[in-house]
Amino acid sequence: VHPTLLPIGKGPWPWPYLILKDIEESGVTIHKISERYDSGDILMQRKFPIPTNSSVELVTHRSHILAAEMIQECLKSFEQFWLCAKRQSEPGEWWGMPTIKDRTIRTTMDLHQIIRVVNAFGHYGSFLFLNGQLIHIKKATGWESDNAIEPSQVIYRSVNEIVVTVKGGYLCIADYQIV
Repeated sequence: VHPTLLPIGKGPWPWPYLILKDIEESGVTIHKISERYDSGDILMQRKFPIPTNSSVELVTHRSHILAAEMIQECLKSFEQFWLCAKRQSEPGEWWGMPTIKDRTIRTTMDLHQIIRVVNAFGHYGSFLFLNGQLIHIKKATGWESDNAIEPSQVIYRSVNEIVVTVKGGYLCIADYQIV
């Protein structure tokens, strides 16, 4: 069982890429095992929409629930699904394991790009270098504003939150840890 519509999204952890690439529709694939990773013949696929501003948690849970339904359906007529399996169109797309660089927010990013990175990694966390400190972010929101303040300026700080200027608005970091 693979949590994307193969051959798109081959790889060990594709969910963050669905968010990072702003993909509007994905799904689940049940496929045969082959010598090449995620390249086996497809027994069945089901799609689901990915709403704007979705999170890795939403996409993960949606995939898990759909996969459970599909497995039950597949097992009822397994021989038929196996015999009717279709080859994947090649080469598809390989999405490797996200790197720290993929998870790091840069000051050149605008608010929408930052929120996309935060949502793509959710409780697994994204990172931001701020005033010489590395911050591990698990939850953040933001709002648009035509502020004239240089990005990366701390506007507000409490025990639980940090509000920072970014291109096109403000970022409110609500669940974080200084690394």
